[in-house]
Amino acid sequence: MCRYLPLVLLALVGCDNDVGLAQNARCDGVLQPGETTVDDAFDADGDGFFDGNVPDCAETYAAEDLDCDDGDDTVHPGAEEICGDDIDNDCDGDDESACSFSGTWGIDPVVSYSCAYDLVAMSCNTLTVFDAAPSISFGSAGGQPGTMAGLVDEQGAFNVQNTLAGACTETYTLAGTFTSATEFTATLTADFSGDYCFDCTTQTFDVTGALFE
Repeated sequence: MCRYLPLVLLALVGCDNDVGLAQNARCDGVLQPGETTVDDAFDADGDGFFDGNVPDCAETYAAEDLDCDDGDDTVHPGAEEICGDDIDNDCDGDDESACSFSGTWGIDPVVSYSCAYDLVAMSCNTLTVFDAAPSISFGSAGGQPGTMAGLVDEQGAFNVQNTLAGACTETYTLAGTFTSATEFTATLTADFSGDYCFDCTTQTFDVTGALFE
C-alpha cells in the first residue's frame, strides 16, 4: 500500500510507478509529446515563425523561419515594413522607418473644380511626390494645384501648400498621413481671395492616395 511512502516520493513516482518525468520543451524540428504541431510552443503568436531568441530554434531553423518578436503576429520575416513605427517589422535587423514616399501616386476620387469663368480650373487624379524628409512636395501634372511643398514627420504626417498669386489668389493645402509605404489619406483644401475670384468658394476634398507600381 502507498500510505507508508513519504508524500514527496508519492508526488514523484505515484502508486503504480507509471508516471514519467515530463520532458523539457526543445525547439528541435521534431514532433515531441505534448506538441500539436512541430515546435508549436515556440510560435507563441501563431504566425508560422519560430522564436529566434531561443538558441535551439536559431540552431534548428533557417533565418527566414525565425521570428524576432514572437509576441506580435504582424512582425516576422517577409512582413511589410511600416514607415515610422520604430519596429523592425520584417526581422531583417533594420527598421526602415525612414521610408521614401517618392513616386507617382494616384488619388481617389478625382479632384475637379472650376470657377472664375474657368480662370481657376482644377482637375487632378495623380500627384508626383518628391520626398527629401523632412521636406516633401506633391505636384500635379499641370495646372492647379501645382507643386505643394512642406514637411513630413517621422510618423508619415505631412502638410504642404502652394499659393498661386494673381488677380485671384489661390491657396492649396494638402494635409494627411502616409498610412503605409504605398498609401496615404489626406484632405485637400482650396481657398480663394481677391476681387477677381468671382464665384470661387472654398473647396475641401477628402482623398486617398495609392503609389503606382
